[in-house]
Amino acid sequence: MASQYEGILRTDKSVLFCIYCNCSITGGKTFNVKQHFETHKHKLCVERRSEKTESQLLLNKYNTFSKDFCKIFLSANIPLEKARHPSVIEFLGKHTNKTVPSVTNLRLKYVPALY
Repeated sequence: MASQYEGILRTDKSVLFCIYCNCSITGGKTFNVKQHFETHKHKLCVERRSEKTESQLLLNKYNTFSKDFCKIFLSANIPLEKARHPSVIEFLGKHTNKTVPSVTNLRLKYVPALY
């Protein structure tokens, strides 16, 4: 049964376990599984999991932007303090729809990774 719903259910040969809800499904029959999938708790857990995935993707995109931003400034010998200049903030906001990362975050997270 767990092989039909790989990534949602797992089994230890005797008990079916819902990965999303972190609970066991009694009976182990198709009816019990479908009944569990229709519960309010399961639907909420699935929704939360998809929200986490979406937010993680956005966070990864932002981290890539921050790393590239830092790399450009360092490779061009532009002091990171210049990122605070209003014209830089305005330009990047207008053309990338992203906020300029703080200089402190750039120094702590990205400079060590680039060197």
